[in-house]
Amino acid sequence: MNKTLLLIICDFLLLNLLALTDWRRAEPSPTRKPPVPEVSANAARQNPDLVDMMKLALENEQATRSQLQQRLQFAESDSQSRAQTLTQLQAQKSQLETNLKQSQTAAQDLSQRYATVAKQAADAKQQQEALTAAIKNVEAEKARLTQEMQQTVAAKQAEIQKQQVAIADFGKQQAAATQQASNLATTVRVVQAEKDLIREQLEKQMQAALAAKQAELEKQQAALVELEKQRQAAAGQAAQFATAAKVAESERNMLRENLTDLKKEVAVVRQEKDQLQSQAARLSEGVGQLAAKSGELAKEIRENTPINMNLMFSEFLSNRVEVAVSAQQNVLIGSGSRLKEVKSVLVHDGRTVMAILHVTDTPFSLNTPLGMDRVIARVAKQSQVLGSGALTFITADPRLAVIPVNAQQALAMGVKMYPVAKNPFKFTEAVLVNRGGKHYGEVEFKLNAAMPGYVRMRNRILSRVLQGEFSPSTGDIVLSKTGEFLGVMVNSDYCAVLQTFETLPGYTFDEKTTTDMVRNRLVELGTRVGRLPFALQ
Repeated sequence: MNKTLLLIICDFLLLNLLALTDWRRAEPSPTRKPPVPEVSANAARQNPDLVDMMKLALENEQATRSQLQQRLQFAESDSQSRAQTLTQLQAQKSQLETNLKQSQTAAQDLSQRYATVAKQAADAKQQQEALTAAIKNVEAEKARLTQEMQQTVAAKQAEIQKQQVAIADFGKQQAAATQQASNLATTVRVVQAEKDLIREQLEKQMQAALAAKQAELEKQQAALVELEKQRQAAAGQAAQFATAAKVAESERNMLRENLTDLKKEVAVVRQEKDQLQSQAARLSEGVGQLAAKSGELAKEIRENTPINMNLMFSEFLSNRVEVAVSAQQNVLIGSGSRLKEVKSVLVHDGRTVMAILHVTDTPFSLNTPLGMDRVIARVAKQSQVLGSGALTFITADPRLAVIPVNAQQALAMGVKMYPVAKNPFKFTEAVLVNRGGKHYGEVEFKLNAAMPGYVRMRNRILSRVLQGEFSPSTGDIVLSKTGEFLGVMVNSDYCAVLQTFETLPGYTFDEKTTTDMVRNRLVELGTRVGRLPFALQ
């Protein structure tokens, strides 16, 4: 049964019970009052009171019914709104479950990617170690082959020298034998000439004194016989020497053949040496390629590996340079010089090296542009001037200025020149160092498609006030997690990402810049800043 209908029935029964109840019986009768005249009067007023009570009960019933009707309508509307709210909550629940599933899927993908990257890094490390071991083995084998080749060449050269010495000795012996044979032939000719002379003398003397010289002739004949023997002995000796000469000639030919064989062996050795050198060259080329690949792999790993933030901050402090910008301000009475000295870093984009500043680090102001002249900018490191001259504003943001620096002097001083980030959005966090170099920290940043060239840094103002945490401010330097230059904070929320140092034409302040030119250019720079989106101003 409906609760509202049951409530109405109960109210109606209660009213009927109240109306039909005889209240006189319920009341105690008074003991001291006479009941004679008042009975008729009370009996006469009984019916109007009952009618009034019924009317009042009816009005109460109608009011109750209207309230119940309103409650019923409110309950129906409340049930409808609750049904709608329940439908919305169910839709939100399904959406949250979908988002949760997507988040879990993304987390699983990220975990798989991280595991894959870690495995690739481990594999790359193992490959690098294997390549290093292979390179060491190749170098050891190359050294061993080189040593063996040197030993073989040295042994062959020593043997060749011995053969050359032996050939020289045989040549000397052959020359001596030839000289001796020549001497014997000369002796034989001299003896023959003497024999002919003696024969002539004997023939002449035989005519004059044949008898006297017969005995002497016999003696001469005996002497001739002896001389013939000597000649024959000399001829035999000459034949022996000729035989020895032939033997020496054959030995010399053999030595020449041996020398030819040795030359052939030397040629073979040289050919083997050339082959070994070519193999060594190919091995060196392979080692070079492996070293190049390992170098590329190491470079890729280094470019994708974040640097320790404390080490980066220490390097930042040791590589800061002193920047001073001075200008002459014209006032009503006399003139005054304004000087601003800060510390910054050197940045290069592959073509030029610059020291970068925010306009608040200079004597100028875009909010209140004042006329100044004789502007001088100077960059130094330990009293060594690295660059001096003009101050130029760049196109990336009108509030950023640069000063050119001599790269050779910076290299000679050992000052690090930070390269601009090739892929500035590789990580979702960056290392931020305030302009004074007293604080640093890792800050998350996000991209905004409506503001290209800028990234929004997470500014934790409440955390900074309540807990003392570090948050970005104007002029702070922003570095990537790999140690590259990302940009400069143009306000407390946005960082200008720098890729090049393209300068604004006509916005260079130097000693020749006049007061009106400085004032007009500052006004134009302020106008450029005013044209930027409100969040970047």
